[in-house]
Amino acid sequence: MDNAVVTMISSSCGAQDVGQIKRFSQKEKRNVGISPPRPRLIAKYNTYMGGTDQMDRNIACYWIGIKGKKLYWPLITWMPFKIV
Repeated sequence: MDNAVVTMISSSCGAQDVGQIKRFSQKEKRNVGISPPRPRLIAKYNTYMGGTDQMDRNIACYWIGIKGKKLYWPLITWMPFKIV
């Protein structure tokens, strides 16, 4: 979603292996071709990146902040002791 420079390397896709992409133009009300063409490596990455993004989203949503905390201490301090 940004215009940052991306550097990628692959042994399965060549550098000259490119494909044309289309985007919907609000101005022309139709799909138009975008130049320069997108390398197939980027298209392949976008197709198969779901698992990594899903993991990152789950880590962000369900982060548990218990680093280094001793979970047993509250149990011991609040446990009712019976003196026999």
